Amino acid sequence: MDLGRPTATCVAVSDGKVVSVGDLKSIKPWLDRYEHETNDSVKDKVLMPGFIDPHTHLRLSGTYMGLEYLGPIDSTDPAGRRVKGFPDRDTVLKRIKALVSRSDDPVIAWGYDPGAQLGHLDRDMLDQVSTEVPIWVLAYAPHIEYTNSPMLEMIGVDQDTRLEEPKFAAYGDPTKTFHGRQRRLFI
Repeated sequence: MDLGRPTATCVAVSDGKVVSVGDLKSIKPWLDRYEHETNDSVKDKVLMPGFIDPHTHLRLSGTYMGLEYLGPIDSTDPAGRRVKGFPDRDTVLKRIKALVSRSDDPVIAWGYDPGAQLGHLDRDMLDQVSTEVPIWVLAYAPHIEYTNSPMLEMIGVDQDTRLEEPKFAAYGDPTKTFHGRQRRLFI
């Protein structure tokens, strides 16, 4: 469920595809632009999405709920408390700094969106947050990950590290950026 829209009273469908979900007021701009008809045959029912996308990361999603959240839309923290979304990279870095200040334990967080939050993170940025506490950030789409130098040390990655997968980026330096089959680690 989308915490930004925990309930909906309207679903707009065009050519068999859902094009808008919300309430009558929120989908009014769509309704004003297109000819439509109203069907209230399911008004007292609960609609559930069909799980047909084989690439949903559904299994991983439960794991992420146990991590600190850094995304741009409202969500929850590991204790289930509401967390207001972080609008940009600077507010995310401030949040990571606050998490680091609470404990010497590694900070593992998820939800960062480089498109919505104004650019990628990188090892240098995260090293400015902490050169002692390991930090690992999974992007909203978990194919991108970011970490700092202490995390690299913790997982045993250095200039001499050689791995078959993930493959290293053009510079071939495992302490900078490496790409996996479906994952990029910005470090």
